[in-house]
Amino acid sequence: MISGALHLGKNRDLNSFFKKNILKIVIILFSWNLIYGIVGLINGSSLSDFIYTFIGGHYHLWFLYMLLALYILTPFIKKFINDPTHLKLFLLISFIFGIALPELVDVLIALPSRINTIGSDLNHALDSVGFGKIIGYSFYYVLGYYLHNKKLETKTIKKLYIAGIIGLLFTFFATWFFSTAINSPTVIFLKDLTFNNVLMSIGLFTFAKQHTLKNTISNLLIRMSKYSLGIYVMHALILENALIYLPPIPIFLDIPVRAISCFFICLVLSFCFHKIPLLKRIV
Repeated sequence: MISGALHLGKNRDLNSFFKKNILKIVIILFSWNLIYGIVGLINGSSLSDFIYTFIGGHYHLWFLYMLLALYILTPFIKKFINDPTHLKLFLLISFIFGIALPELVDVLIALPSRINTIGSDLNHALDSVGFGKIIGYSFYYVLGYYLHNKKLETKTIKKLYIAGIIGLLFTFFATWFFSTAINSPTVIFLKDLTFNNVLMSIGLFTFAKQHTLKNTISNLLIRMSKYSLGIYVMHALILENALIYLPPIPIFLDIPVRAISCFFICLVLSFCFHKIPLLKRIV
């Protein structure tokens, strides 16, 4: 959504956009896929695992692949959404096929008896259409642009906040209720491409847009944001190869300790990478 707000509204030269954004992601993916592949070999992975990681990326790098696809489509999306009617039509279609129907499929498939066959048939139909996840994430991409540029009245803003809270409550209670009903944990409502997460994203995005503050904390966050990409690409490396050596600690402290430790280790490493010209290009 932030990428959509930043890129879809700008009239930038196509060549500079490709060099600055698309080429940058390609270089980062190539470099870190190679790094994670080599680390895997050192840890005992097979050559086929190395090739798989080098081509498909480590599990957490999926976001860069999706972002790369959205950036490639950006010039075409921009032309399509220049017209307000086309913009709303794009949001409607991408929401139906990228958010609503896939979530309905997940719910139907998880249900018992004959209902899950309906979900399987619907899933097959969607696969046949061939939209894939790109249509769902393009919805978020364009939605960020739409919310960023639309002037919202106070009443509308409050409604969007309420929608975000409803999305949060729905996520909690639907996950609890559905898991209890099928007697098994479910992550259906915890996925990115779900209606409840759309509501939460809209509420949070609107809140951030309306409450941009200039203070010590925001200035610190702005300075740290320079190193956020580096933190993102290397955090799995630290979690899987460094923090596994942490001494045993109570379970309620384990995740917070690992998260905080991982963040600051990656922040320091990203800072150091930025000081080295060659390594700066991959963070």
